[in-house]
Amino acid sequence: MNKQYPLLLLVLVGLAGCSKKKSNTLKRNQKNKTELFSEVEIPLAEEVLHKILDQDEIREFKMIDDLSDDEQSIAATFDAINDTWIEDMTQADSFKAVLFDFDKSTPRADQEKTIKEDIKVAKRILDEAKLLGGNGKRLKVSGHACHSAGSGSYNLGLSEKRAKSLADMFVAAGISREDIKIVGYGMEVPALVNGKPVDGNREQQAPNRRDEITVIYS
Repeated sequence: MNKQYPLLLLVLVGLAGCSKKKSNTLKRNQKNKTELFSEVEIPLAEEVLHKILDQDEIREFKMIDDLSDDEQSIAATFDAINDTWIEDMTQADSFKAVLFDFDKSTPRADQEKTIKEDIKVAKRILDEAKLLGGNGKRLKVSGHACHSAGSGSYNLGLSEKRAKSLADMFVAAGISREDIKIVGYGMEVPALVNGKPVDGNREQQAPNRRDEITVIYS
């Protein structure tokens, strides 16, 4: 019976030794993994940008990232607009701007004559285009607002309502709605007087509260 004790002690010592070896092995493996990961270089987001984009694209990317939600929405609208059609600059002086009162989406009462003249010109241009096979000519009604009050998103919505209001008058006069494109530019494109953007107080910005009509190829 007593002879079995030394054998039992040897077994326990052997197990302890194995356990210690396994522990040391795990520590060495963990150390190797740590050293391996410390040597791996993980590129920063900005480094990836520089590899993918050129300097002009990076500047544009950062500028867009700095814009507010309103400004990003307007910028996206302009991008979509610019990719859709080409304006016929030979017809740029064919129409007169239609003016609006402050914070109103229907034309001023004194604009009736201007609207009738614009409708007459629009019909002539579209009829001539149809005689030539259509050639993709359409009308673009652009709504605008002043910046004397309201946020960018509010004035963008107001300018769209102004454009739709005038477009509805053109449709009522017999022009097909399919021949009209409406766009709201908000307060981002002020009117030009003597080559300079209109600015100032609410009264001075009256020319900015307008609709403009142009001919486009879509």
